[in-house]
Parts: sequence; structure tokens; C-alpha cells
Amino acid sequence: MTNTQDITIIKIGGSVITDKNIPFSLKEDVLDDLIDQIQKADQKCIIVHGAGSFAHPLAKEYHIVSGRNNEIEDQIIGLIKTHNGVAKLNSIILNKFLEKKIPAMPIQPSAVFYQKRFPSGNLITVLIKLLDLKITPILYGDIIFGQENDFSIISGDKIIEEICKQFVDSKKPPKYRIRKVVFCFDEDGLYIEDADKKKKLLSNIEHTKIDSIKFFNLGLKIDVTGGILGKLEETKKICKLKIPVQLINGKQKNFLLKALQQQKIPSTTIY
Repeated sequence: MTNTQDITIIKIGGSVITDKNIPFSLKEDVLDDLIDQIQKADQKCIIVHGAGSFAHPLAKEYHIVSGRNNEIEDQIIGLIKTHNGVAKLNSIILNKFLEKKIPAMPIQPSAVFYQKRFPSGNLITVLIKLLDLKITPILYGDIIFGQENDFSIISGDKIIEEICKQFVDSKKPPKYRIRKVVFCFDEDGLYIEDADKKKKLLSNIEHTKIDSIKFFNLGLKIDVTGGILGKLEETKKICKLKIPVQLINGKQKNFLLKALQQQKIPSTTIY
């Protein structure tokens, strides 16, 4: 009988490692630090990263999320540019892992997802095999093909939800259990308005109460995948699978390491 092993899914937000408003900008020191923390934690994990400035401006320019539109000049070229941009960021991240001698392997979402769903159970099989070999799988937000609107965007958050669903729905005895999902983004967590209309960090909340909360407006960034509201929609679906989600500031020193080690940090946990 195989003992079930815990794994953590880590989402490295594009807003943490790039400046979404400056195309192809990389915060190399932040990325290096996050990978160092993952190495120090020495835990089995699956990494999913955002596209940030490597693809969001392109996706917005060519209206990729809305699907095929013959009125947009060179939209198909823009589609490929969008994929190429995030693939370039993925290659940079992969090389950073390899420089630190951390075995990691990318999985291209546009090749395994169709209409935002797994085409088969093959991906979960590959993920388990990589984890067995002590290889860290790395996925990312990408373009996606489908019958409806021909193509669109699949966010890293949606990919995480689908991976969680596959692990929970597996009919075989679980070899791996997702302990939690850690979202690294550019704030300490979710903020609400207090009585004086000032921002106050929300430490934890049950997922069914999210819709009734008035969140503090933190400003707008270029994000074709729905920003924080889109993230919360996917988070609620993950929590329904009885997997907690912790939102942390990926730019703060050792916050990711402490989150992986179950230490207390300023953050928001959704359960």
C-alpha cells in the first residue's frame, strides 16, 4: 500500500516577476529569490506561472481572449506572438531552475488543453510520473484552441483549478494529495475597507463569503485573464474541492518559504 504524499501547487504571478505595463520586463532578482525559496523548502510541488508583460500586452493588442475576429489585422500573427512571449518567459524560468540544479520540466498548456479542459487523463499521468522522478512540473498561462471562438486564453489560475480537479477526481487511490495552493502575487493578500474606508488585510475567509465582501480598490493593471476578480472565481472552485488557497506577497523576503513551511505570515487564506 502506497502512502499518500503531500504536494503544493505554487502560482508565480506575472505581476510579481514582470512589470505588466512594460513589455518583456523581467524582475530577475525577484524570480531568483522565489526559486531559492522553493529550493530551500525541498518539497514536492507543481509550478504554474503567469504571462505578465511577456504576453498580456500582446494578448490585449490583438484581442486574443475574445477569439477570432477578421476585422483585427494580423490577429493570427498576434496569437502566435502571444504564445511565443509566454514560452520565452517559461524558457527563462526553466533555465533559472536548471542553473540551481533543480530538475524541472515545462508542460505546454496549449498542447494539452482544449476549450479549457483536459482532452484526456494523460496530463495527470504525466504530472504524477514527473513527481515520481523528483522533477518539478512547470505550466503557464497560454493561448488555447477550441470550437467556440476558435481560440482564447487559458489563465494559470484556471489551469490550477483543472489540475486540482483531476487529482481529487482520480478513481485510483491517491498517490499525491494537494495540501494547498499558494498564489504569489504583488500584495500581502486581499484587502477590505474598514469603517474609515481604509484598507485592512483580510487574514482568512470561507470561500462562500467572498461574494459578500467589499474589497479595497488596489488600482488597475493590464490583465486579460480577469485580474483579481478572475482569480477569486477560480479560487472558489478550488476551495470547493476542499483544498485551501493562500494568497501571499511574492516580493517579500522568505514569504514563500514560510508559507511552504506552514509558518505564519501576513497573507489571506481562503478555505
